[in-house]
Amino acid sequence: MAVTTQRVSTQNSKFIINHYQPSGGDEAFFIAPYDLTIKEVRYVHGTAEGGASTVQIERLQGTEDVTAGDDLLSTALDGNGAVNTVQAGALLGTGVTSLNQGDRLAIYYSASTTVAEIAVTILAEQA
Repeated sequence: MAVTTQRVSTQNSKFIINHYQPSGGDEAFFIAPYDLTIKEVRYVHGTAEGGASTVQIERLQGTEDVTAGDDLLSTALDGNGAVNTVQAGALLGTGVTSLNQGDRLAIYYSASTTVAEIAVTILAEQA
């Protein structure tokens, strides 16, 4: 697993958070260093699940476990979708897409999964 953060512009404080997972599994992958607002989520996998798995990006606060977080996407992404096809997630309202310093982002799968070669890119903006 590798996570990178890249500043897009120093004028408007936008950031790209990249997360890569060689194989599927629920996990937290980012801790907000300061208050952020999530603007966009994109997801792709190189190996599909082969079943009815969905993928959700969640906001975790305090000691919340991956299964207890707040969904960021209004509709979960398709873990059985076409391989190497980027999916764009539709974000829920601003309350959920706001991260306070110390909040975490996590990836959550609805079923045990064989999804592999997962990449998630999130565009965020400093609040």
